[in-house]
Amino acid sequence: MRDKRKCRIKSRATIICLRSGRVLLVRKKGGKWNFPGGLIEPGESPHAAAARELREETSIEGHGLLSLCSIRVGSGSCPRKWCNSSWLWPLSLPFS
Repeated sequence: MRDKRKCRIKSRATIICLRSGRVLLVRKKGGKWNFPGGLIEPGESPHAAAARELREETSIEGHGLLSLCSIRVGSGSCPRKWCNSSWLWPLSLPFS
């Protein structure tokens, strides 16, 4: 019997913001730089999570998010241990 705690699916939404060949990054806990994004809450769609995370982390409203891909990672008795949905937002605002 597999351990249900180890096989819980962790789903996240990641937003890639591009403008004029530049990419928007945010500083996460621990000082690391990364794309905006985070966990998808129960009952929340990947699109809604992407827009929420972009707003929470950058104060930018993510209207016009375009789905890039969804990736599921895992193997054996737990084939979908991780799911990542990536979204593209072509920025119309300048980076500061």
